[in-house]
Amino acid sequence: MLESIASAAKGEAVLADGEDVWSFPEGLTAPLTPDGVVTDTGWHVRPLRIGEAALGYAAWRRNDNAARASEDDDRLIEVLVDLGAAAIVRARLGMANSRMEALARTEELRNALLSSISHDFRTPLSAILASASSLKDLGPDLSPEVRDDLLVTIQEETERLNRFVANLLNMTFPAISTPSGPGPRPACKPTRCCWSRRWPMSWRTQCASRRTAPP
Repeated sequence: MLESIASAAKGEAVLADGEDVWSFPEGLTAPLTPDGVVTDTGWHVRPLRIGEAALGYAAWRRNDNAARASEDDDRLIEVLVDLGAAAIVRARLGMANSRMEALARTEELRNALLSSISHDFRTPLSAILASASSLKDLGPDLSPEVRDDLLVTIQEETERLNRFVANLLNMTFPAISTPSGPGPRPACKPTRCCWSRRWPMSWRTQCASRRTAPP
């Protein structure tokens, strides 16, 4: 685009969009200051607009030994400048679309991570709560084996929850780890996390009947 404008002008061309400035040939100084003052003579400056939106400006000038431009050359430059404005609009729309897609992917990943974290927290907490409440409400009526089993469940699920929190902190603050330190903590191993799957149906029926039995 710039090369075509420079060719039609038989000289040099500059296209600016905010702080981004392109030129042909490369390395030209922007002919317009941020305040809109032309820095050098010989430049023709035209603002780039789409409707009421100001996009930047296009500038061109002829070489000293170039022949005087014809009306056709002037009209061609005007058309090319309009095409440059349309190209800037397309580039801006493409960047905005890319940002929106990135935000959508980030939000989707965030929701999936929160859902996973919620599940991984609730599973051991439910097992701990069920075991602790059983010990509190039915402790005297439970056999020593069942009480030990409940205590083991509380310990295992507490350790599992502790490992999960440690892994989460390691992912959140990776800079805390040192090259000479230990490697990443291993992933949590699957454990028996639901008391309804841990003990036989007969024992759960016994507990339920004792909970609902009148005093």
